Amino acid sequence: MPRLAVSALALCLLAATACAPRGELAARPTGGGGAQSAAVPPGLQFTADLVDGGQLNGGELAGRDVVLWFWAPW
Repeated sequence: MPRLAVSALALCLLAATACAPRGELAARPTGGGGAQSAAVPPGLQFTADLVDGGQLNGGELAGRDVVLWFWAPW
């Protein structure tokens, strides 16, 4: 029973966030521009190769909520 309750709660939370009004989502700050972007924390001063051949600049992630998913060949 607890597994069913947790699954139902997770589904309800997912549905509630998916149904948020567009105005509220658009009003959230994106973290770009201004004096904030000039100061990049040391932990974000990196570059990484992407699968499609491009590069990721860690400084572009400053002030944003980001999840990095690393894959390793071992």
